[in-house]
Amino acid sequence: MKKSLQIGVVLVSLLTATSCQNEAMVSENQQSNYTLNVSSFVGSRTYVEQNGEVKWSEGDKLYVYGPNVSGVLTLSEGAKTKDGKFTGFVFGNPDNLQWAVFGDDVKFTNDGAQFTIKEVTDPNSNSPMVGEIGSGSVQMKHLCGMVRLTINNLPQNATVTLGGTGIAGTAEIADGKITNIAYEHSISLKTVDGTDNVFEIPVFATETEMPVEFTLAIDGVSTSFKAPIKVSIAP
Repeated sequence: MKKSLQIGVVLVSLLTATSCQNEAMVSENQQSNYTLNVSSFVGSRTYVEQNGEVKWSEGDKLYVYGPNVSGVLTLSEGAKTKDGKFTGFVFGNPDNLQWAVFGDDVKFTNDGAQFTIKEVTDPNSNSPMVGEIGSGSVQMKHLCGMVRLTINNLPQNATVTLGGTGIAGTAEIADGKITNIAYEHSISLKTVDGTDNVFEIPVFATETEMPVEFTLAIDGVSTSFKAPIKVSIAP
């Protein structure tokens, strides 16, 4: 297995995503239907095709909130395209919405929201992002770095993990910034077909490039490598 296993590592720069918001329909009972139009550009989401295009996937969700208002929007149009429309109900006055959060296992907290990096399923992994809603648009910024692993000849139903100090865990978000991280040191990688797989894995990082030592383990067989990781924000 050691001889047949081939691993490719590519560092992927994460860029800023820009979005557009339409008018909210406000109801008197403070439960409103709300739609957000989001454009996803190259690097803005971790599902990247071979030609470099980044596309939304069915079931994608945005968590939106502000003072005394919150809601969950689900992709309603634009699956497999770079332009998606997110629709859902918000509870409270939608005019007070301030923040949109995208990621895995997002939950609301007293001060904002939180997301978790714990597991990635090929081919769809989500790069955690946060954006401020205002002036008819949302400027999304990335909260993590990303590593792309290409694993050839992967056995079906293999147990795969990526380890590294402080690369995973649960982070709290307040006012668009990470305020606290409960760190974990391993991410589980789940495969769909068990053949040749490309995993795009968000990991905690800073805007200053730092070398990180990773350990990839497949059914008890492991290999280590170093890679410089940072959160890249486009101007």
